[in-house]
Order: sequence, then structure tokens, then C-alpha cells
Amino acid sequence: MIHTRLMRPENLYRVVGTIVCLLMCASGVPSLAADDDAVTSPLALALGTAAINDSSASDYRYRLDYQSLTIKVHAEVDPQAQDGERLEILDSEVAESEKAERLDTVIADIERGAAQGYWCSALLKSVPADASLLSQTAQLATYEFDPIPTGDRNDDFLENLVGEVSIDPQTGVVRSFRLRAPKPFRQALIARITEFELNTDCQPAPDGRYFASDFRMHIRGSAAFRDFEDEVVRRLTILQTSGQ
Repeated sequence: MIHTRLMRPENLYRVVGTIVCLLMCASGVPSLAADDDAVTSPLALALGTAAINDSSASDYRYRLDYQSLTIKVHAEVDPQAQDGERLEILDSEVAESEKAERLDTVIADIERGAAQGYWCSALLKSVPADASLLSQTAQLATYEFDPIPTGDRNDDFLENLVGEVSIDPQTGVVRSFRLRAPKPFRQALIARITEFELNTDCQPAPDGRYFASDFRMHIRGSAAFRDFEDEVVRRLTILQTSGQ
């Protein structure tokens, strides 16, 4: 059994869940300036191949393991299945201190994320073409950026974050992605976020594309005179090609 005494404002978690989905669902890939430096940069290579790498023509079934401080979910996921049929819940657990309906919200968020797939190339939709190069080696180029607004009403949360993306300079594939709050901020006048960090690590699938194998999020703050904190870990393991 999971035990915790942490207080949790449900509306804030819906905001975070929406932002995570929007970052991967935003339509379009930033256009590139037609100059030689842009064309040959690792970021330009990544943005130029994102549409190909994000194709859902071939997908996989996954084993998904989700754990927060109060909820655990183990499931099999088929992103190409019909709405309402993408998840097969193998096991779930809710802490005594958590509201039972919170599990329904988590499962709905997992279903919504599965509908978009887990390809790391989709994360480039939040990266502008003029992101700043932080470092580059023969194996990895890391850029810092202000996330592109999604057009959603929760952009006021996103505008307080700074992003980092690491790219293989030879192939243009995304190897890792990070969002963090460099300083505390207020959200919708009701909450103060003192810490926020989201990290995604990417691993190769059998077809060479990279999927979001490990996702970790940490958030801490206060709302309505109560402190709250959560740690979320989601791990994916490829089981087989979808439909097999």
C-alpha cells in the first residue's frame, strides 16, 4: 500500500497534464531559415526530419508503468487502437489519502497521451528554430529554448518554463528533453509553484525511431494555504508491433 499525507489541488494537476499532452500534440514543425548554417545544424536536421520520424504508419504495443506518490498503474498500451480501447489495465493502486476519482483522471491522461503516440520527435513541436546552442560534441548537441506557445489557455504556466533538448548531430534524433522552472512563480492566482522539472529520456525502437522510454516529473508548491508535492515516473517498454 502507498502512504502519503500530501495535499493536492486537482485543478493544478489537470493544468500540468494538459501542458504535457499539448507539447507533444501541437500541430506543425517550426520552419527554418534558408541559410547554410541553419541547414547544417543538428537542430535544423532534427526539425527537418521530425515529420518523418513522427509518422504513425508503424507503431508498437507497450508495457506502461506509472507511479506517483499516491497512485500506481500498470498497463499495456496500443496507441493505434480505437478511443477507449488503447489501454488494458493490468493493475492499479491508490493510497488511502488520495481521492479514488484521481485514478480515473490519471487513466484518462494516459489514454489521451497514448492517442498521440510516444515518439520523441513530437517534442520538437515545442522547440523554436532559433533555440540557443548550449554545447556540442560529436555525440550530442544540447539546445536551450523558451517553449513555443501551444495556443491553449494554460500557456501562462508554460511561459514560466525553460526547455532543453539534446539531439544526435549525426542523425537528428532527439535523445532527451527537459522543462524546468528557473524560479518560483504563481499559477492562476491560486497556487505558487516553487519547483517544477520534467525530464524525458529517449530510446531506439526496432525501426530506428526514438520513443519516450522514461518520463519523470517533479512539482512542489502551495495552494489554499496548503503545501503540495508530487513525483511522477512513467516507463515504457516495447512489447511488439501494434496489431500483432
